[in-house]
Amino acid sequence: LSFSIEEYNELGGSYGSTLRDKAIILEALLDLNQPPDVVVKLVEDIASELSTDTQYSTQTLGFSLKSLGRYLMEYSKDISKDSVEGSIQYADGQSISFSSNKVLESIPIFSGFGQPIKVTLNNKNAHRNQSTFVQINWEGVPDPLSLPKINEKIRVKRTWFDDEGTAISVDNLTQGDTIWGHYKVDRISAKNKQPLDELALTQILPSGWEIDNTRLSNEALPSWARKFDLGKEEYLDIRDDRLSWFFDLKKTQSEIEFLVKISVVTPGNYTLAPTLAEAMYDHSYKSIIPAQKVVVSTP
Repeated sequence: LSFSIEEYNELGGSYGSTLRDKAIILEALLDLNQPPDVVVKLVEDIASELSTDTQYSTQTLGFSLKSLGRYLMEYSKDISKDSVEGSIQYADGQSISFSSNKVLESIPIFSGFGQPIKVTLNNKNAHRNQSTFVQINWEGVPDPLSLPKINEKIRVKRTWFDDEGTAISVDNLTQGDTIWGHYKVDRISAKNKQPLDELALTQILPSGWEIDNTRLSNEALPSWARKFDLGKEEYLDIRDDRLSWFFDLKKTQSEIEFLVKISVVTPGNYTLAPTLAEAMYDHSYKSIIPAQKVVVSTP
């Protein structure tokens, strides 16, 4: 059978993709105890795709990392046990030496974030038949106010209403107010009529606001809300500080709407987190409404 896979990416169903299938082929070849020269091209293809800035689904990443991990474990005995030695020069000029005979070695960097560093290997490593790769990873919590507005393939629109159905701003509210958030998610291109599976819309609320769970209270919606086409989501997850709607957009659907009732309870200065709509298994479908500062005043 051929190793080539037609380009595709499923948002639902088996959550398959071209890269996911390559990883399954690699697993099969490892089960058959194929020699390294048979599988190395496939290994390089998978590793190369994982090295890009593309955001893959959990399904694709899981199979890809599992197959590459098996390859490294089964063929690591062929890797020379000679240590890799060298030095790292940090942005402030400080230099440290390192030596390792591991397949993977992690060295922490505590300063000079975002500035260049220099990694030098000793000449004794030049005779080795293996390549050495250097990768810099970082982690942290993004500033929600720095996230820009994004509309990629889908778009989310948000409108706030008071109890009378009048559109309002939520920049300055008063303790005891009741507000309603209306959300609409649609496709950017009217020509794009393919079904979109496993979409999610999430809104984290300021800590001074509270969700009124009308699903529990069986409260009737106000008359002005009847113009909205509601209740089409597959599932609504309501937590103390956030709501998440999970839904599909069928071929015949161009948009879907949601409504939530909120009580304004605690005075203070808060951040209304970004509104995020995305395809859970394909991050090329994404829409973000940026965060904003909100104030709750006493009556």
